[in-house]
Amino acid sequence: MILRTLATGLLLATAAAPALAQQADVGAGANMATSGTIEMRATTPEVCTVVSGVAEVTTVDLTTTSGQVLGDLTYVCNSISGFSRRIFSENNGALVRGDDRIAYRFAHGGAAPLALAPTELSSPVTTAVAPFGAITVGESGPVSVYMPGSTTGLLAGAYEDTVTVEITAE
Repeated sequence: MILRTLATGLLLATAAAPALAQQADVGAGANMATSGTIEMRATTPEVCTVVSGVAEVTTVDLTTTSGQVLGDLTYVCNSISGFSRRIFSENNGALVRGDDRIAYRFAHGGAAPLALAPTELSSPVTTAVAPFGAITVGESGPVSVYMPGSTTGLLAGAYEDTVTVEITAE
């Protein structure tokens, strides 16, 4: 009977040893790395505008064929797909006085995506402008007009046209 008690006592001591070891491990857990996550989100509204630095009414010289700079247009567009630009003339690319018409060509300088070689505006000109870094904060380019260079055969008076540049975010 004494042997049995000793054996039971040893068995209890052996069974208690893992419990003490587990308690020691819990204290060691304070050195284990843990992490948490923070999910952040933000949005910015889409902006797509063109601002004209051209005088509302601009007088051009009919007697020169050289490009006459009218002023700058500044584009700001943060659309991730860029924008489409449509340039059109109220009188289909001509200064008009009654039935008299003086055809001209319209050009746009600046960065390659904005540039437009001298072009007749007999119909609207539409171009796709891919997004690029500068356009998100404002990219400018001069607009010019090229006249025929002669007033021969023209009646005196005011000849007029209105050119519109509109952009639409894609």
